[in-house]
Amino acid sequence: MVGRHGRCSRRWRLERGVILAGFAVGLLAASAGCNSSFTSDRTGGAGGLPGPLPGVGGGAGSTSVTVTAVAAGHYHTCALMADQTVRCWGFNQGGAIGDGTLINRESPTPVVGLSGVARIFADYTDSCAELGDATVLCWGSNNYGQLGDGTTTQRNVPVAALGFGVASLSLGQYHSCALSLAGSASCWGSNYAGQLGDGTTIDRRTPVALGLDGVNQIAAGDVQSCAVLAGGTVSCWGFNWAGTLGDGTTIDRRSPGPVPGLTGVAEIGVGGNTVCVVMDDATVKCWGDNSYGKLGIGSTVSASSSPITVPNLGGVRQLAVADNSTCALIADGTVSCWGHNAHGELGDGTREDRFSPTPVPGLTDVVQISGGTTHACAVTAAGRLLCWGDELAYVGGGPNADRLTPTVVVF
Repeated sequence: MVGRHGRCSRRWRLERGVILAGFAVGLLAASAGCNSSFTSDRTGGAGGLPGPLPGVGGGAGSTSVTVTAVAAGHYHTCALMADQTVRCWGFNQGGAIGDGTLINRESPTPVVGLSGVARIFADYTDSCAELGDATVLCWGSNNYGQLGDGTTTQRNVPVAALGFGVASLSLGQYHSCALSLAGSASCWGSNYAGQLGDGTTIDRRTPVALGLDGVNQIAAGDVQSCAVLAGGTVSCWGFNWAGTLGDGTTIDRRSPGPVPGLTGVAEIGVGGNTVCVVMDDATVKCWGDNSYGKLGIGSTVSASSSPITVPNLGGVRQLAVADNSTCALIADGTVSCWGHNAHGELGDGTREDRFSPTPVPGLTDVVQISGGTTHACAVTAAGRLLCWGDELAYVGGGPNADRLTPTVVVF
């Protein structure tokens, strides 16, 4: 599925303490990220930000609960706690919350049986956790085998996946990709557009090797995937509508193909038929679909099958490339977003689409961001977890409760 209900690739890079979301990879992943811990408190209000979410956490929530990372999925969100457990909340389609039920959760809810977690990941209807020994547990719909446990059985609680230790992991819409500790890149799950890169369109319930050498990072998107190779070049494969593969064409590829002329790439994120990269000089280039101004170039004029520099954007530490919007974490701790904004997912207090990067008011000292389909979240150095956007992700609790600005999550 593409369009509004597409998915993003998620990855967090440890050495830079950043995430390319959707979620993405390298020596990366969604994890405690920086070597610091973050506390989400229920006082809120500081720096002009709204107070605690009335439907998230409730009146009995802790006044000081430490969070080390956040991963935003389709309509659900997961947080990694300081005690190395995980709590998730939101729309529980396919068991994405991991609490053993299919009940939607307005408040952060413990994931059953998880401990010793180092990094977390979320996608369309699935979630994963990497443990301290680099093994992986996953839960969720698994309808195409995207959990990598050799089945298509829905999992409402975490189960062992993959069978090898990961250096990085990336969850797409209905497929996933990883880089093993041994340096081997592989993908599994849905493959109808060749997004697994194995030269076929056969779905895979277990990882299939890509045959790419020198992979630094791999990112799974909606129905395409990309990898950053040694030397900062990029290869992409899968569905090429709107030129998402960046090769100057709209021809689908079942095997990896280069993005011509692109070098010096540090990070990559894929979401909603749009790809964006952080360059070595901390600027950003994007290509693919430009609906809602997703390329950040100041207009919605056509798609681009080749990379285009996002104007007036520099010092970028991390990208969260979501379905129809993108947010960038700037080195000074501020955040700018652009693209679709019908549910307030840009956090600027409006529902107006933005065709260029637009600052999120009142958001400072941010150390990590993560973007879901129509919501986003940020962790600040002061310790708060804040989310904004679509009511379906229960960022605001209750009906008609889209949050147009960042609001503190209470645990």
